[in-house]
Amino acid sequence: MKIAIATHTGHVKKENQDVHAYDAEHGDIVLADGMGGHVEGLAAAKLVCKTIIDNLAKSQRDIDSLSRSLCDAIETANDTLLAGRKGDEISGSTLVAAMPISCGILTAHIGDSRLYRYRSGNIEQLTTDHSRVQEMLQAGLIQAGELARHPMRNVLTRSLGSESPISVDLGVHRIKPDDLFLMCTDGLEQSVPTEKKLEILADKVSTLEQKVEQLMGLALDGPASDNITVIVFQLETDGNLDVDLWTGFPKTVVCESGRWRDAVSTTRLFRQGRTAQRLCWLGWGVLLLASLAAIIMWVFDL
Repeated sequence: MKIAIATHTGHVKKENQDVHAYDAEHGDIVLADGMGGHVEGLAAAKLVCKTIIDNLAKSQRDIDSLSRSLCDAIETANDTLLAGRKGDEISGSTLVAAMPISCGILTAHIGDSRLYRYRSGNIEQLTTDHSRVQEMLQAGLIQAGELARHPMRNVLTRSLGSESPISVDLGVHRIKPDDLFLMCTDGLEQSVPTEKKLEILADKVSTLEQKVEQLMGLALDGPASDNITVIVFQLETDGNLDVDLWTGFPKTVVCESGRWRDAVSTTRLFRQGRTAQRLCWLGWGVLLLASLAAIIMWVFDL
């Protein structure tokens, strides 16, 4: 694996609560964005990264074992954070993680830290934010261009340390030889739009270190009101991902009592909600047309 990492406090906050961990032996990468006061937020992010990396290091490398080890670690970290809360004190963290498997990667995320894949001139966001503005976007209430500057952009709908049991989104993604991956906290999103990310990742001359430096430079040229962490990595592969690995992914699972079970995803819930809304309007339309037809027949004595 080739990897380059940079992190910065930004221009406003006094401390950096972004924490990352990288297991060079297995290639596992974990990034967490702590929430709360400095002590609470930083401690939460460190706990999340250490717990997950340590658990994954002891796991077999097949997808089922990694998924279960990951879920166990997430549940442990979440329960520890909840047990340590005092009153209304906030102590939590986001999570985005990537773990190499046979010719692909297993991904996991909670919150609004992101993972992107660059391939053949295109950039794709592999994670979906667990945030209020993302729900509004999926419901059609706002446009994609409003996300970065919306007043509710920092309101999360899911994070470690906020509730139990905790749900996590898992995905399996094929890797091709020239793929690049960008992992980042939300501090990068404030100042670096998707087209700029694409432009930098698409540059075939620059090294991974230079790409990270350019992305961080653009972020710091903006307001940089939050901590910023940028990770760019590339994996070697022959591109032949076992088709069986795709079965059941992507999915949202609930980590509870040492087990995990499937859950209904936020996207599916919103699709169901919007479908119900359309059916409701269709019903009202049919009723209105029937009423008009009845009135016309009565007026003209048909």
